[in-house]
Amino acid sequence: MFRRHRGALWTAGRVAIALPASIMLGMLFGVLIALSVVYGKAGALGEVEIMFLVGGFIGAVTSPAFILVSTSRAAVEGAIVVSAVTAAAAIGSGILARAFDAGGLSVLATTGVYLVACVMWRTRSGSGAWIEIPGLCPKCGYDLAGLSSGICPECGVARKS
Repeated sequence: MFRRHRGALWTAGRVAIALPASIMLGMLFGVLIALSVVYGKAGALGEVEIMFLVGGFIGAVTSPAFILVSTSRAAVEGAIVVSAVTAAAAIGSGILARAFDAGGLSVLATTGVYLVACVMWRTRSGSGAWIEIPGLCPKCGYDLAGLSSGICPECGVARKS
């Protein structure tokens, strides 16, 4: 496949955004878990602050997974989808943890959903760091400029429209 890299600066910028974004998302998910676990409990506000810190730590540790999303072709959409799926998992696991008195499992479940969602998004959307070079055959690199047919004369691959 004849492609070129967008450059180290593009990748470094996306990676630099991933760490603080992952930490903030972790804090948000920690608060969502805590609020759904302690909902209705009197005097349980301290648990929310602890989960805020735990979520931030987990966000920092799992930030390499968010790098997969931030360097994908559709990074903004990926961040939104991964955040929505993980937020739903955080709330759901928090409610289940309250029902079954298993708070630690909700953190593990939410972290697992977050990691799987990051990997699945990258698998679905691919890397945004590589782009195809316009005018060249994506398979063999033949220059397709000036050809009237939509088929590469070298390898027979149809030109993308």
